[in-house]
Amino acid sequence: MPAFCAKNFIEITGVRCERLQNISDEDCLKEGIEEQRWTDCPYNTFCVIPDTTCELCNAPQEAYAALIDSINGRGAWESNPFVFCYSFKLIK
Repeated sequence: MPAFCAKNFIEITGVRCERLQNISDEDCLKEGIEEQRWTDCPYNTFCVIPDTTCELCNAPQEAYAALIDSINGRGAWESNPFVFCYSFKLIK
């Protein structure tokens, strides 16, 4: 796409390499995992794919593991590959 057609741009502010299973709970939530609360349940649960197929898990990382396996196939989480983590800021 030509730059003049874009509404926003991103600026990469950092890149690091880490193992997939080292993702923090905070980063799992940034990747789309949502916390769900029900009035009849005293515990928090975490939803893998909000508003579609909601697989309930006990922790953000557990939900993220289920999401990774649903996208990349069974065993993707267990193989614990190296991944690149990008930090960026939005430029309008």
